Amino acid sequence: MTVVHSPADLEQYLASGGVRVSRDHPVVVSEYIAGAKEIEVDAVALSGAVLAHAVSEHVENAGVHSGDATLVCPPQDLDPETVRRVGECTRRIAAALCISGPMNVQFIAKRNHVKVIECNVRSSRSFPFVSKTLGVDLIQLAARVLCGAHTATDEVPMPPVQHVAVKCAQFSFGRLAGADPLSGVEMASTGEVACFGANKHEAYLKALVSTGVALPRPPARVLLSIGPFAEKAEFLEHARRLERLGFRLAATPGTADYLHEHGVRADVVDKEALAHRDAAVDEAPCDGSGVGGEGSGGGSRVGDRELERRREQEEIVSSVRLFVNLPSANRFRRPATFSSAGYRMRRYAVESSLTLITNIKCAKLLVDALVWARDAGVLAPQRTAAEGGADGSGAAGGWTMRWRLSLCDEQTSDRLVRLPGLIDPHVHLREPGGEHKETFATGTAAALAGGFTAVLAMPNTDPAVVDATSLEVARTRARAGARCDYALFCGAAVGNAREAARIGRECAALKMYLNHTFTTLRLERIEHWIEHFRTMPHDVLICTHSEGRTLGAVLALCSLFDRPLHVCHVSLRDEVLLIKEAKERGARVTCEVAAHHLLLEQCDIDRLGSRARVCPALASDEDRAALWEHLDVIDMFASDHAPHTREEKARAEPPPGFPGLETTLPLLLHAVHCGRLTMEQLVDKCFTAPQRIFGLPTQPDTYVEVEVGEVYRLPSAMPFSKCRWTPFEGMPACGRVSKVVLRGEVAYVDGRVLAPPGTGLDLRSPSYPSAAAAAPSTLATSTAATAATAAAAVAAKASRAPAAASSSETAVRVRSTPEL
Repeated sequence: MTVVHSPADLEQYLASGGVRVSRDHPVVVSEYIAGAKEIEVDAVALSGAVLAHAVSEHVENAGVHSGDATLVCPPQDLDPETVRRVGECTRRIAAALCISGPMNVQFIAKRNHVKVIECNVRSSRSFPFVSKTLGVDLIQLAARVLCGAHTATDEVPMPPVQHVAVKCAQFSFGRLAGADPLSGVEMASTGEVACFGANKHEAYLKALVSTGVALPRPPARVLLSIGPFAEKAEFLEHARRLERLGFRLAATPGTADYLHEHGVRADVVDKEALAHRDAAVDEAPCDGSGVGGEGSGGGSRVGDRELERRREQEEIVSSVRLFVNLPSANRFRRPATFSSAGYRMRRYAVESSLTLITNIKCAKLLVDALVWARDAGVLAPQRTAAEGGADGSGAAGGWTMRWRLSLCDEQTSDRLVRLPGLIDPHVHLREPGGEHKETFATGTAAALAGGFTAVLAMPNTDPAVVDATSLEVARTRARAGARCDYALFCGAAVGNAREAARIGRECAALKMYLNHTFTTLRLERIEHWIEHFRTMPHDVLICTHSEGRTLGAVLALCSLFDRPLHVCHVSLRDEVLLIKEAKERGARVTCEVAAHHLLLEQCDIDRLGSRARVCPALASDEDRAALWEHLDVIDMFASDHAPHTREEKARAEPPPGFPGLETTLPLLLHAVHCGRLTMEQLVDKCFTAPQRIFGLPTQPDTYVEVEVGEVYRLPSAMPFSKCRWTPFEGMPACGRVSKVVLRGEVAYVDGRVLAPPGTGLDLRSPSYPSAAAAAPSTLATSTAATAATAAAAVAAKASRAPAAASSSETAVRVRSTPEL
């Protein structure tokens, strides 16, 4: 494949020995549009409907193979109308061919006139490039389309990004003896490197450095050899910029004449001097021809002048660090090409490891990038002579590159977020007495699949956990069945205040049911509340199910007895405002909200039918909005995992409760995806605050890895919970737990629970293998401490510090490629 510019060129090419024309070997002739822009679109379609597409632009004008071209995404120099047109053309092509799967379309554009070069019904080399740049995994989407797993035909909008990616080709001309280092319509590169930056200049410099290019630095010399007059004129301003940057310019005779005419100083370098630099410089003519031989009568002076000229040329050439060689029209490669001065100059540059640029657009981009580097402080003067000698310029006081890596230097379409092992402070595992609904084995398997490495189990079992005997029954079941760590609540009942106080420190906390719910433990008389408030040790937290006016009464007791109180599953606007007022007045009160009260409301009752019954009941949209509005008041998120079978929920009087261990984290991550919640808030309310408020020990070597990025719909049933249904069916979620490590052992990976029953340990056991639990006095810590923790998490995330093994680290860690 080659480019010809005239009928004579075509005849000469066809007559050359390397071309064989016959009926079996026809010649395809396509129109070549000079000075046009090449654009690539990578897309995925389903039955002719484009699901997603990404646009990239070539830096070089059309005529350079896409594998050799410099690719920029998102496009930085395209007219918005051109971008719109290529998108519309892509949709029309997909519809006309009824494409299902990946596709790559190459366009050529000039003055907003768009034409199609080719359409490949396959993925291209740029698929991973645009996927990582834009954060949408196109190949995963294509695979789902091909497997029939993706059926929606709505187009996925590409999210806006605050960075730019540039792909540069990696060439191996230095290892290919005799190869002419020119880019053309045939691919010559042996690899590609992509880098990210805040703009195309930063990304381009990083990509060049990554391919092994040594960037020139002032006061090094730049050699210019530009053939076409139009390109001399196009590069003139950039030659001036190089001069202003402090580079010394040299040029071949024709280019030097043009620069001198336009006021740009450049030393003249003879092409042959550079092409034949390997010849001995100090070899004087001695052939007796009057140019240096003996008896030539003045020839000695001529020989001296020639020797001096050669030495001057040698000095100039030896200081060259960048060679911009823009040859005349890139003809098909005749044997004569490989003996030209231009070819020998290019080979010298390659073999001497000089930076060689042979395309006008890349040369201009490099100069602009160096100007940006100086203005941004990346290209900065050396401070000492020692540093100047080490910068490659050979002179003290030279310049150096001071790279500053940022978060944009690491991008991936599937972000792997490392979180500490999350804690669910409110679950009902139904054992003993309700094993047909859930068990410690199935419930904690669901917890691991949902990213929770610790659960606090409620006492409303059968028998209820109200004394030492019933606590031991529950402990025995938990020791045998739990796959993750746990702690058990003690239930407050009429007449068990003293017994509950004796076992209080062995439990997660004391739970008081003050409103009607699924339990036999309801305390209706305030005198029974007071008995427990008075008797329970002050370092044991009291948690309450208290709705409406009952909440006001129990908050009064909290202030009266000056002890910490935790309010479970707040659901109403009035409740959260009452808790806010109590906190502002100094009450030692904390609260939690369940995912279903954040995301479901009364209008969901028609959809769920009898399954919608839950305590507290689903509230109004106004109440739900108030919860989101007062996230600063809410200390914790909980699942309130309360499973019942489908058959039980279908009864005329169904028991209240929703399952939620496997859905809470994906639903909260979708809130992060939508901007309603930050990742730091999620970590604080699902790990930091529960550990602090309940005074739980640190789980050593424990963390959770979650793949986030893709939004999907929740199924009708989750795989591990025994009840086999979810009220969140069809709701959007984001993030899938990929791995859970519990105390140094992989407990869950890629949809499989590896931890056997009995792996879980009691967090309240004196023998739990951890550092000391948080001091009880920290239960009264103000919300300012929570904000400080979140700020520390943000700082740790920004610094990209390696993740510690302990789950006490609250930083959100993103891992996709090796740390920078």
